[in-house]
Amino acid sequence: MQALTTLVGHYDWIWPLCEIIHFMGLILLIGTVGLIDLRVLGIARQLPLVFLYRLVPWAIFGFILCLLTGLVFILGDPFKTPMDTLTKLTFQIKMFFVAVGLINALLFEYYSDFRQLSQVEGFNDEAPKKIKIIAGTSLAVWLSVVYLGRMLPYGDSFYFIFYW
Repeated sequence: MQALTTLVGHYDWIWPLCEIIHFMGLILLIGTVGLIDLRVLGIARQLPLVFLYRLVPWAIFGFILCLLTGLVFILGDPFKTPMDTLTKLTFQIKMFFVAVGLINALLFEYYSDFRQLSQVEGFNDEAPKKIKIIAGTSLAVWLSVVYLGRMLPYGDSFYFIFYW
């Protein structure tokens, strides 16, 4: 861990490179999941789910990129200890939403109704209401993860939005 902190502190280009990779991972994850969720909710029904479902490995790859670069942000920050980040309420809530998002994704993946729906190649297929609830939850959860991640550098001021 000390070696990672020294490496990140010594080379000015490592942190921005990790930021770029992290954002690319977010684009892959949120872009794919968001596209599938919106399609399940009824937007762009002309796109068959079977084609969108083929993008799921890209979402998994994006999640892995975010996970690895996130570890660099926590363990390699030369200006604070990992406990500084781990004890932030913003970070803890973000990790809660990540866990909810992963559980939701597993429900999406292994729920028999969605599995059948994702194999249908027809157009304008209507998703069952249970699947729509899972898709709506997924959108809200992953957008919350992005918002809370963006608020991490500002301490625990993520709740300022509630005081407008």
